[in-house]
Order: sequence, then C-alpha cells, then structure tokens
Amino acid sequence: MHANLLGRLVLVILFFSAASSGAVGTSLANLAQNTEEASRTWSAAAGYGVSTDLADSLSPRLYFQSLDASATYRWKDRWSATGGLMLSFTTLDGKVDKLQEDTVYDSTGASPILSLNYLPDPAMPSPWFANLTGMALLDSASQREGYLGVWSLTGGGAWSFFNDQLTMTHALTVSEVLNQYETSSVGTANPGTSVSYGLNNTISVSSIFSLTLGFGIKQTRYLDGVWDYAYSTSVAGVFAKDNWSCSLSTANGGYTDEGRVSLWYVDQYRRLVTLSFGMQF
Repeated sequence: MHANLLGRLVLVILFFSAASSGAVGTSLANLAQNTEEASRTWSAAAGYGVSTDLADSLSPRLYFQSLDASATYRWKDRWSATGGLMLSFTTLDGKVDKLQEDTVYDSTGASPILSLNYLPDPAMPSPWFANLTGMALLDSASQREGYLGVWSLTGGGAWSFFNDQLTMTHALTVSEVLNQYETSSVGTANPGTSVSYGLNNTISVSSIFSLTLGFGIKQTRYLDGVWDYAYSTSVAGVFAKDNWSCSLSTANGGYTDEGRVSLWYVDQYRRLVTLSFGMQF
C-alpha cells in the first residue's frame, strides 16, 4: 500500500474515533505519519488545538483549547495500541477566565485516552481498518453533566483512485456515553448509545497538502428512550511535512458533542472552526 494512503488511513481512524468521543481538540500530529514511522515499535505524538463556534452568539468570543500527548506501541504490522492524555481549558476573548460554576462553559480538566487500532498491512491491498477507543471525561463540565466517559468502536474501509490522488473512506461508529445521571443540569435526558456513518473524500493536492471533504449522519438514543439524529459536513486543509503537521478545518451540523458542553450545547447547530498543530516523534 502506498505510504500516502496508509497515512490517510491513520488520520481517518483518528478522526472517526475523535468524532465519536467528542475530542474536538484531538492532536493532528499523526497526519505526518508515513510507512516508515508506522513500522516503528514505539512512537509518540504531541499537539495543540483551538476551536470556536461561529454559531455561538456569546460576546466576547469563547475558545476551547487543548494540549495532548500520546505514545503508540505497534506489533505484527497491523495492530497498535495508543495511550494519551488531553489537557483542556477555555479562554474568553484571549484570556484564561474561570467562569461561574453553574455555566456550561467551564471545562478545564484532563482526559486520559486509550485505543486499540487495526491498520491495513502496507504490503497488502486490504482497505479495511478498525479502532476501539475509551476516553475518561474528567473535565468539570462533564462531571457536572454526569458524563463519566465514552467508548467507541469504529470500522470501515478506504479506497484509493487515480494513483492515490483521491481516497474515499467509509466508516461506521458505535459509541456509548457512560453516565452518572440520567438527566443533565438543565433537566434534559443525557445521551446514551450513538450510531454514526461518515464519508470522507481526501484529495492530495501536493506532496505536503491535502484537502478533505466530509459528510456524516448520527443517530443517538437518549436515556429517556428517545432517538434523535443529526448531520455534519466538514472541510479540512492539511499541511504535513516530515514530522510536523498543521490543519485548518470547518464543520457545520448538530452532532452531539459528548462531554464537550463547554463550547456548544448538546445537539444544537454549530459552525466549528478548528486550528491544530501536531508533531510526531
């Protein structure tokens, strides 16, 4: 399998598992991963991300920021396990601001993440991948809403066309929010099980830049037994060179953002803009 395609598969798995767990600020450091790096027994990554919601009328503007680091152990070419820690905090108009305890905007905290990954063998044309991820939600907003953690299982396939210039990825994710309470702080039912489907089309514009167009739908069962659905569309531009990467993305839709109520109310329409930087060791 071509190195660029393998790197994109790593990104897709991280993207879908992050989308399921609500880790908006998840590092994009793995975008720089290539076949040589993927064959290492051990590797590490670190990153920084900042997001804001253009659909939020709050003034001054609120920003959700995160720092994360992870280590990955790889064996038998197709399997890897990753452990990481994400530190999150909010800033208001560029300043770190401790908001009132009863507001949904306070989300300072640390969240450990563990994942088990199945990747295609670089020497084989298999398009299939899978990922099992668990994330403990230790930030103050999640604890107030009763979110203890999230687990997700993602499976899918990626197909390359035009000499790897275009990669089409389909992925199906099942996730579960572990709740302490059945209702949120405002009295609405907390989310439970979710099923989502995502389609991503990635175009390699050059050796260091790619453009991804995405669409997803998600159905969520709440603890009161009600099922609801939401959609999301996204556009992302990624620069990746050597061990460094930078991404600017925008997403529109109403995906449930489990545990990340600091910036967006659950299941409300959002227009997210995210800037991320990452480094692979």
